[in-house]
This record gives sequence, structure tokens and C-alpha cells, in this order.
Amino acid sequence: MPDDRFWVFSICTPYGDVLVNIGNLEAHLPGKYLMKYDNREYGLDTKNPPAGFVGLIKFPMAYGLSNMRILTSRTNEDLAAIWALQAGFSVEAQDRPGNPVAPALNFSMFRSQEYLPGVNQTFEEAVLKVAAKIAAYNPPYVTGDRLWVKTKLAKAGFKNDEFIQPKGSDIGLAVASANETVEQFTAKPGVLHDVGNGWVIHDHQYIGLYNSNYEMRYQVASYLYLGLADDQCVYPSRAEEISVDQGKSILFTFAAVPKIKEGGFWSLTAYGPDQDLIENDLNRYSLGDRDALTFPDGSLVSDGEGSFQVLLQATDIEPPANWTSNWLPITAGGSNITVTLRWAEV
Repeated sequence: MPDDRFWVFSICTPYGDVLVNIGNLEAHLPGKYLMKYDNREYGLDTKNPPAGFVGLIKFPMAYGLSNMRILTSRTNEDLAAIWALQAGFSVEAQDRPGNPVAPALNFSMFRSQEYLPGVNQTFEEAVLKVAAKIAAYNPPYVTGDRLWVKTKLAKAGFKNDEFIQPKGSDIGLAVASANETVEQFTAKPGVLHDVGNGWVIHDHQYIGLYNSNYEMRYQVASYLYLGLADDQCVYPSRAEEISVDQGKSILFTFAAVPKIKEGGFWSLTAYGPDQDLIENDLNRYSLGDRDALTFPDGSLVSDGEGSFQVLLQATDIEPPANWTSNWLPITAGGSNITVTLRWAEV
């Protein structure tokens, strides 16, 4: 992997915790990494790895996932370079002693009507059924939490890998109560930090690696599932959604060009009311240091210093030609949008 390209392989729990990162910001080496199940601890050891490996990953759950991020400028040439790098990635199963720690994960369950929302069950019921199917094999990595979490899940209807709604319970009220708990937790001093002009960031203990902060893991997963911890990336976001009336636009002003270290990046991304990326004819979903942003005089932001602006305007209203490179398309017809900045190595 090139030294000047941001890349990270994140090893994550099904619930959204990022337990291990292998990437350029820590100058990790290319080569083979052995991943081993260990129900008592987790982490990456690059000092004393097994023979033939450059690192040992200990993972405390039976199921997990790897989320790969590689920075690209989205040009055809750069995409070809990314594809060449991807050709060198592989995953190989290794024999291990002892019995399996869990049944093999059956991915077809995610297409089964039993685990999907529809006419016969709500979204929340479907989520609870999926959670019950995997919870016993993926307990909290905070070992001191395992007993009380198991007790609470049993009380909530988790039994023998199934969810059976307790008699007299109301899932709708339970969801409302959970959301209220999260709102109250988020409002506590020190959870979010005001960084000026309506932007906030999460405190380091409430993003990426949550430990026992399950309220924040739930809250962040609703819009930033598998978000990285702040040693990899920070996510300044608006404290509130932005309401854009039909025919109106938004100008984001950067007082100066964001500073990043070699191998880092910054980007501004807009999400529609469904919290998904906004489709547009330019196939442009973010703007940042990899793009041909310009100053008001037309010179490239990447070549200078000073203030510049990014235009958030509806996909069906094309701006003047001198704004095209600084245009981030948003939902047509007016809507609420969520705007997030990402910085790696500020």
C-alpha cells in the first residue's frame, strides 16, 4: 500500500464496535495477519506474532465483519490503481484445535422473511429476531457486562436463539423508551463537544469503540454504522438536521483550507431524509481534498490558502459553470438533510 494513501481495515463486531484497525496511520506492514478467537480479550499484537505472520488479531466474538476503506480520487486512473491493490487482498481459513465455538453464520437468514420487516412483523420485531439468533455467540467484549446483559436479554424475550415477545409487553413503547434514554444520554455534558458554528463531535469514548456505552452505540449505528474511532477519523456533524426549502440552496464557507497530514483526507458529505447518499447525475456524493475545488478567483484550493465555499443545491437546479466544481447536489424539491465532515489526521 502506498504511504501517501489513507487506508484502513477495520475488524468490527456485528453491533458496530470497531475493535481493531490495521492501516497507514499506524504504519502497519503488509503481509499476513492471523485472526484468532479469544473470548477474554481482543486487540492487535504486532510485536510477538506467530511465525509467518506480521500480526495477531484476537477477537472475542464468534461473528464479526471487516470494513475496508481505501482513499480514492474517483478518477478512472485512480480506480484502476485501487483495483490492482484489491487483487492482492485475500482471506484464508486456518485449521484450529477444538470444537466450533458457534454454528456457521447462515447468510441466507438476512433474506428470509422470518427476519425481514413486512406485513407480518415490524422492523423492530425483525431486528430483535436477528439479534436473538446471534446474541448467545457474540456476548459483550466487556467481560464484566456479560451476566447482566444476558439477564436483561432473557427478560426481553431472548431464549434458545429465538425472540418471543413477553406477554403484556409493547414493542412500540419499548422503542420509544429506548430512544428517549438515548436522547437523555446524548444531552449529558461531555458526550458531544461544540466545535463552533453549529458543529459538534462525539467525545472519544462515544464513537468507534463504545465499551459499556450501549446507548451511544445504538445512537451512532442509526446513522454511522461502523464509524471509526477518533484515532482514525473525526466526524464533525451539524447538531440538527438542515431544512432546505424548495428552490433554496446552502453555502458552506470554509474560512481556511482544512489542514491534514500526509496520508489523511477531509470530505463533506450530504445525506437525504432517509439518511442515505443522494443520487445525482454527477455521481458526486462528497467534496473534499481529492476534488478540484476552487477559490472565488478560479484557482485550485489544493494549490493555495484562504477562504472558499461549497454549494449545496438541488440535483435538478444546475448552478453557473463557475460553481460546478464546488457543487454538492442535494435532494430536489426541498427536504431535511444531514451534513457530515470527515477528517483523517487533522
